[in-house]
Amino acid sequence: MLDIEHYDPRMCATSADGDISGMRLKIVTATSFFLLSAICAVHGMEMRQKDADDFRGGLLSSFPDLVNSDFLTVKPAGDRLEVILDFNGFFEGLDPKTFRMAGFGPWSFFFTPQDNTTAKLSADNSVKASLLAKGVDGKIIEGNYSIGSFVLGGLIDLNTSGIQVNTSVKGVNYVSQLGERQDVFHAGKMDNTINWRASSPGNGHVDYGGSGSLSDYYQETSQSQVPEFKISAVQIDHEYQLSNVQRRNSTA
Repeated sequence: MLDIEHYDPRMCATSADGDISGMRLKIVTATSFFLLSAICAVHGMEMRQKDADDFRGGLLSSFPDLVNSDFLTVKPAGDRLEVILDFNGFFEGLDPKTFRMAGFGPWSFFFTPQDNTTAKLSADNSVKASLLAKGVDGKIIEGNYSIGSFVLGGLIDLNTSGIQVNTSVKGVNYVSQLGERQDVFHAGKMDNTINWRASSPGNGHVDYGGSGSLSDYYQETSQSQVPEFKISAVQIDHEYQLSNVQRRNSTA
């Protein structure tokens, strides 16, 4: 994929390898256990603005640089909380002469308490965006990025200290131009399931696993005077399981 390490680190969210959805999921789940316990909500209870403010504060404890940004908003939505991620706020402060993005509208995630110990996560979003950026080396990158559908469903369970998340992403397309080099990425569908839970209470270790599939996959890199690179697959399946893994300290 396209190497953009020499740009502002916030540009990593535009890569076509799934970083965008992974980052959003991390933000939503970063402090969910603590927040669910603190809210002590029951299924069907109306969420209050205080619940939304507490939720946002908990999430931003993991991202202190965003405290004064409009990137992350939380508001009550009946018996659930709506987490809104607005990349216009995330990229604010960048010089428009070196970075411009259009079409990257807000995404919403919903956090719905079921009782004092469980809550559901859900989302259904899409995106069609373009970007123009200049690196410190003066090179210009132009890109168009789209996701036809990003659907998420998950369950948080305090009893088992566990999270289960299912995502289904359809119609992922990314085309970028950097000088004479062009990168093209396409995935018809990407399905993933992630399971995470404490190995045993209080020992600071977790069991982590998942499975997924990538279908109708195509990637191409072309550049003058360089052999063309192409790779494609009808379907790629993967599965993994890690047990008794040390949980990383939040300050690490």
